[in-house]
Amino acid sequence: MRVALCALLGALWAGVALASPQAVEPMTLQEAVDTALAQHGSVLVAGKQVAQAESGVTVAQSSYWPQLLANWQYTFSQSRGGIPVGVGGSEETHQSTLVASYTLLDSGLRKARLDQARASLQGRADALDLTRVNLSFRVTSDYIALVQAQRTVTLAREQVDQARAHLALVEARIEAGLAAPVDRFPLDADLAQAQLGLVTAESQTGQSSITLRNTIGLAVGPPLEGREPPTEPAVAGLPSLEEAIAAANRIRPDVLEAQANVRLAEANLDQARVSTRPVLSLGTTYIIKAEPAPSGTDWVVDAEVSFPLFDASARRAQAQSARRNLDAAELQMAQLRKDVEAQVAQARLAVVTAWERIGAAAANVTAARKSLESAEARFKAGLAIPIEVTDAQLTYYNAQLNATTALYDYFTALAALRNAVGLPTLSFENLREDRVLQP
Repeated sequence: MRVALCALLGALWAGVALASPQAVEPMTLQEAVDTALAQHGSVLVAGKQVAQAESGVTVAQSSYWPQLLANWQYTFSQSRGGIPVGVGGSEETHQSTLVASYTLLDSGLRKARLDQARASLQGRADALDLTRVNLSFRVTSDYIALVQAQRTVTLAREQVDQARAHLALVEARIEAGLAAPVDRFPLDADLAQAQLGLVTAESQTGQSSITLRNTIGLAVGPPLEGREPPTEPAVAGLPSLEEAIAAANRIRPDVLEAQANVRLAEANLDQARVSTRPVLSLGTTYIIKAEPAPSGTDWVVDAEVSFPLFDASARRAQAQSARRNLDAAELQMAQLRKDVEAQVAQARLAVVTAWERIGAAAANVTAARKSLESAEARFKAGLAIPIEVTDAQLTYYNAQLNATTALYDYFTALAALRNAVGLPTLSFENLREDRVLQP
């Protein structure tokens, strides 16, 4: 009977072990960003658009090269009906030719189309970079939120342990006749509140894990676990506002994309202007006839001049539209530079403010801890009531939460500054003031 019972308990324990989620190795920030850049749909779509634009450049460049075409043609015809009896029949013909052609001159149309294709490719590439930068910032923000939530769970567990210790102390005093039974009620409430805080913190950690999985392009699955930053942040080396703005104007992808859009608008205007003027086209074609016999060659030079005599002002309107499109692109770029300056200034100010909060929060934690230790000592000596201990404990817990929030707000602010400059965040090493502008 005892053996059977042990076997049953062993089977139940094995079943619980199999049903329990397996431990997940903590993921680093760089691993989270790399996963997102490799799997997120926005990056994959932007990459396809770059490949499409590369094909457009290849097509535009091909017009500068000779075109070679091999052609084989076969024809079979047969006549029946509608003709006198005994008359009719069939005919077969075939022909093989090799045609080489080359455009010598087209009044700048090829150049305008190639400029369009290249500007479009550059814009797509910059858009891909912008997608990667923004995605890395989203991953960083969600990753920091997860790590902060994990830290909050740790603090909540510590609060539960301290509440239990305080309750045990009161119970010992009650048993010794040094305190009234009603003295345990505030501590019971304090323990219940601490346990509720722990449940809330664990739920927030789960939510943060789900959010991070979605951001990095993973389906719903086991909860993720992040790693704490390896070192405390460094305060020295924050770049000046002028340095940060200059870096943003130089490397920020949406600024580069806006510049590419201006070049694209200029190419569209060049093509529209060509169509309003006489267009001279000059080309040559060389044909080799292989069969049927006799074989031979033909060399043709084509020259054509076209001039729009009347089109109800359509070409002029197209040129005017292209001119206005260029003006709009230049205005958008100018406004974007102003927006970039404002975003960089706000992000840098947020870094400075977050750093100052870290110092103030740390001092507040020290003061709250000393106040809690004093309340505990006075309670043990019978010089304080339980509610003084619970109030001091709550103050200390809130001070720790505020310090945690200030620390991770600082890392988030540094990530936002890198994002405003146009740099992706790959690891916590990037989130140091002396490295915030390093690629």
